[in-house]
Amino acid sequence: MTGDVVEVWLIRTDLPGHVLADLLSLLDDGERERARALAYPDSRRRFIAAHGAFRVILGRHLGVPPASLRWHLGPHGKPELAMPGPRVSFSHSGDLAALATAPGRRVGVDIQQLLPRLDVTRMATRFYPRPEAEFVASAVVPARQVARFTRLWARKEAYVKVAGGRLLPGLEQVIPPSGVVDGAGGAPPGGPCLVRDVRAPRGYRAAVAAEGTHAYDVIRRWAILLRDGSEIYMAMLICIADLRLVHAITEEIRDPSVSGVAALIWLPSAALTTPERTFSVGTASHARAISGRERRKVETFQSVEIFRSAL
Repeated sequence: MTGDVVEVWLIRTDLPGHVLADLLSLLDDGERERARALAYPDSRRRFIAAHGAFRVILGRHLGVPPASLRWHLGPHGKPELAMPGPRVSFSHSGDLAALATAPGRRVGVDIQQLLPRLDVTRMATRFYPRPEAEFVASAVVPARQVARFTRLWARKEAYVKVAGGRLLPGLEQVIPPSGVVDGAGGAPPGGPCLVRDVRAPRGYRAAVAAEGTHAYDVIRRWAILLRDGSEIYMAMLICIADLRLVHAITEEIRDPSVSGVAALIWLPSAALTTPERTFSVGTASHARAISGRERRKVETFQSVEIFRSAL
């Protein structure tokens, strides 16, 4: 570990209606207005889920009610907390959202769904520097072209979000494989940054960028939001293993205070299209997962925590 950490939260936005209603109640007037302005019901649902989840996560981090959070918007709309706390960045695409937090340095995050029907070679030629456009076009099959284009886009947009700049000029910025953008080829529009890929579920690409070029570690977490009575529950999962777990055994959870929530978590988790894992839930000090093939206990998570956020 470098001692400098960026946390990246991945969040499902295809939540049940009763959970969405609770999350809507946490949004401020501006966020509700933005949700109402979206033309499509799915877009409104995803917006409410994402921005409500951002509030639940950050409210817990700061020890304040989620609905009390206020934002300061930059010149191009990048939100920052209007109170002491970490620097933040938001993104959402398809049925996933991402939140990045970092203490003491500006941060940007982006998640992008792969779109197989997108004419990525044409778009790369239009928006990317020539070497990157050629890299996209050189992929042998269209699926690889889409993957290359989307990975580059996520890296560029994460970079742009660090300074909260405009996207189109940022697409012209070359992000080298090292992720170090230091101005060696001229002053970068967003300043020096270090960009890193973030492992995302199948069908998505994600990246995070932080101000400055000094190293940092990325802690990736999943957040699953549930509702039980008058409270929102969130399962926080720090992912440090790559296991394909295909079966849920909630009986393995001995703590009765979490067993009911754990049973609910399996419903959205079953649809969690990450190829490497499905989640099991335990207490804050212990987490267990059951291998669907070998039916054995495997210690897989650094920590799992279920916490309540009263409405």
